[in-house]
Amino acid sequence: MLVALTSKGQVISLVMPLYTPEFLHSLRKLTEFYCPVCKQKVILKLGQKKIWHFAHHYHFPCTLTQYEAESERHLKGKKELFTWFETYHQAPILEHYLPELHQRPDLYLPQKRVAIEYQCSNMPLEVIKRRIRGYHQEKLANVWILGENRLKRKGLKTKLSQMDLMMMHDQSIFRNLNQSPFVSPYKLLFFNPSSKIFTYIHHIIPLTPTQFISERKDIKMSHINPNHLFTMPLSHSPKPLANEWNKHKQRERLIPHKYTSQTEHYLRTLCYKKNRVYYQFPSFIGLPHYSYIRLETSPVHWQYWIFLRYINNAKPYARLSIKRMIKEIKYYIQKGILRERKNIFAPSLEFAIKIYLNQLCYLRVLYKIDKDFFIHPDWLNYDGSSIETLIQKDHEILHKLHTIYKHK
Repeated sequence: MLVALTSKGQVISLVMPLYTPEFLHSLRKLTEFYCPVCKQKVILKLGQKKIWHFAHHYHFPCTLTQYEAESERHLKGKKELFTWFETYHQAPILEHYLPELHQRPDLYLPQKRVAIEYQCSNMPLEVIKRRIRGYHQEKLANVWILGENRLKRKGLKTKLSQMDLMMMHDQSIFRNLNQSPFVSPYKLLFFNPSSKIFTYIHHIIPLTPTQFISERKDIKMSHINPNHLFTMPLSHSPKPLANEWNKHKQRERLIPHKYTSQTEHYLRTLCYKKNRVYYQFPSFIGLPHYSYIRLETSPVHWQYWIFLRYINNAKPYARLSIKRMIKEIKYYIQKGILRERKNIFAPSLEFAIKIYLNQLCYLRVLYKIDKDFFIHPDWLNYDGSSIETLIQKDHEILHKLHTIYKHK
């Protein structure tokens, strides 16, 4: 941590330039230092390798907060962010303790009632969930900025953990502007204190349990001010995302997985029983949408499950029971065949399933009367094709979906 009290109650903040090395070395000989939260003694560390900081004694961690050892990256990032907010007259408070929550965000903006957390290391999901709920209860806005060390990206694909997903920002405004399957209200913000660059990962769409396609924007700290940090306009290019999505579906069709998951094993068994070839799934299986983040199971797999259970053998004009479908999905989630992400703030399971069924209506696989869904007789046009034809249809369907939503 960067803030402590002297034995006389004086606040010592190591981000203040007025504290010279000579002053701090002499002060360390004259006084003890104490944690502002738990009042236990802390050590002033003035080493050569790591940014100067205060640390609790190893055997006496902070008793009133979820105190965690801070890396050099975290300390440096927190210091850079503090200076940046202060430069723009945001009156930040470093490591401000909120007694009603027993929490100490890295930065606190009292004028706006905003708690800012800079997170570089792993943290238990329950701790994150408790912090976020505490901020909501006290009507405090909470902003999470991730260390750039957590950004694992290759091309348009980003690997995100459950912890990363809990820290997403939700730009709900997008939901009413464009319902293209590649428009997403979700974004993550990363910060590199060495290069002083913010990185936005935005329009996040789930691809597999751990892989997400998204767009990226880097911006230097000196080119943005805090007022625009979370309202930064982020351009959207759906075509590259669509190409990446189709590549993934093509691999699903052509390249067997080295290890078969429980879900895939179940689907293969079901295909065998229904006399279907696993890789020749209709092109309306594996459709993208931001709300599908609710399911950890990949869109190809859980949509394949819906097809095999409810569409494959159904007669034209047959009614689908949404209530029964949701109930059965929850049953298979309990069995571990399908998986749901529960510790993230995302649309409900029912919402995600209805989005998919609506997409099937646009593609004339289903049709809808009031709130009920029925099997469209045209769906058979998608079936019984060769792999080459299906791959071509994969491209056509995504283009069709984007065009339909764009002109709604």
